[in-house]
Amino acid sequence: MSGKHIKKVLVLNKSLEQVKPLSEYLANAGMTCDVLSSSSHEEATQLLESQPVDQVIIWQSDSGSISVEQAVKLCQAKEADVPCLAIIPEYSPDQIVNLMKFGIRDVVVDGQYEHLELVMGREADRVSNNETSLGQTASETASSDSVEEPEVIEEPDSNKSATPSVLTEVSKCLTSTAENRENKVFFVVEVMDWVALSYKYGKDNEVVIQDALQREFMRHLNSGAVCEVVEDKYFHILDNSPDISAEDIATKITQGLDQLFVDTADRSFQVGISMAVVPLKYSIASTDDVMARVEELLGNATELGFNKFDVYCPQADLERQAREGDAHALVQHALDNNGFRLLFQPVASLSGETEELYDVLLRVMDPGGKEVPAGRFIGAIDKTELAEKIDKWVILQTIKKLFDPKNREKKIHLFLHLSAATIQDKKFLPWLFLVIKKTKVQPEKLAFQFSEENMVRYKERAHQLIKGFKKIGCQTSLCQFGTTLNPMRIAQSVSTEYVKLSGKLTDELQKDQPEKEKDFQDMISQLQGQGKKTIVPNIESPNVMTKVWRTGSDFVQGYFLQKPKPDMDYDFTSG
Repeated sequence: MSGKHIKKVLVLNKSLEQVKPLSEYLANAGMTCDVLSSSSHEEATQLLESQPVDQVIIWQSDSGSISVEQAVKLCQAKEADVPCLAIIPEYSPDQIVNLMKFGIRDVVVDGQYEHLELVMGREADRVSNNETSLGQTASETASSDSVEEPEVIEEPDSNKSATPSVLTEVSKCLTSTAENRENKVFFVVEVMDWVALSYKYGKDNEVVIQDALQREFMRHLNSGAVCEVVEDKYFHILDNSPDISAEDIATKITQGLDQLFVDTADRSFQVGISMAVVPLKYSIASTDDVMARVEELLGNATELGFNKFDVYCPQADLERQAREGDAHALVQHALDNNGFRLLFQPVASLSGETEELYDVLLRVMDPGGKEVPAGRFIGAIDKTELAEKIDKWVILQTIKKLFDPKNREKKIHLFLHLSAATIQDKKFLPWLFLVIKKTKVQPEKLAFQFSEENMVRYKERAHQLIKGFKKIGCQTSLCQFGTTLNPMRIAQSVSTEYVKLSGKLTDELQKDQPEKEKDFQDMISQLQGQGKKTIVPNIESPNVMTKVWRTGSDFVQGYFLQKPKPDMDYDFTSG
């Protein structure tokens, strides 16, 4: 870079004292420039308006007062094309892409002054060449009245991402049988800092670098591997031997690269890569999904350092999504890893009945071992196949619990929730009949709950199910009652044995409004007049318990009686 001359460079979000190391480095590297600095938007605007600036560098930091967007707008406001560069605290592919989208010409990691020197020199060359070209054009136009139109040669757009044809082979693999793709593996290798390498060692040495890397890769891949190089990425598909894992191959490649030196005419140097490994035996929907995983894996590998790799693992992918709060991933992870827990909360009689009633509640353990209540995820999956799987799992585990020696002789009745997906499943009732027949569980011990909302939404199917449950001998309940416009009409239209009110109605009782208590009592009375037993949930305090007692409800449920527990051990004779 010796001899490069840049008149003025404006550094944003840093003081002159803070940019002194950079100024000294550039001077020692033979790059002559006058470095200005500004830490405020107003000051930067004045500097740009008062004097010409050749380049702008914005230092990214949490405390920076000038945003990237502001910096780019300041540069674009100048009549001349002032390139805007960015310095970020650490390497981040996503951040680099976002900054380039804003209009940043290039991005450099803090402390990598040699890279910054190359970028600044490149931009200086680009601007000088443009000025020379403009001068020549003006001179030629002035000296000739007739100028032939030059041949237009379209340069390739280096910003466009080329699509490798090898993805056609990936697509074929995805649509083939599981047996055919069992040993297929997709490797994608990305050269780190390719732009800087290309600029530093010249265009002539790009092919030398690519060939050296490709030879090293092929030393560890079998001869039948499909290979392609596109820009700074290498794409390989191979039919892997069952005797060696994809991880072993990736390890050998990266270890080989640790020892590899690329030899050019006048120097020898090392090149760093990041590698993504995707075994195609896993079920992946499309090539777009494959490439999305590749980009994520490359980012992970880059964070690990030079010559590192990351391998796609559906279980790890699922676990990550579950940790991030994705409801579908959380449930699937729990299904795959026995991560469900059943809890039982007593439903106690206020009239002295001796039968033991429990509400069956579900908890999911997330990948970190934390308990997640069903209310946090069930809404997102209520209409999906996952909800059906959960319902069946809960039913089977509940029946198993009934056959515990300590529960076998008790008069236990259990309330089980049904999802929207199960209500719509026409195969559910035959499945339940076979389960009851095979296990010989007493069907009256099971009471299936339909939410008022689902009863309205799937009215016809819900009525068919209720009739089917009665034929089998199971009981039914309408739950979360009292939230629609005309709940009493809904209650009257279905022949359930129980109605459990919405917890929101119970919460209203805490407001000490006599009219609320009167409405509550009227609702209880009307339901009992229809021959239904009423359950009031969310009994959390003695005050609410007293008010509910006065309404004449048949049953109560809540933490005031007992919190949900893994065992059915409530003393129903305690009064």
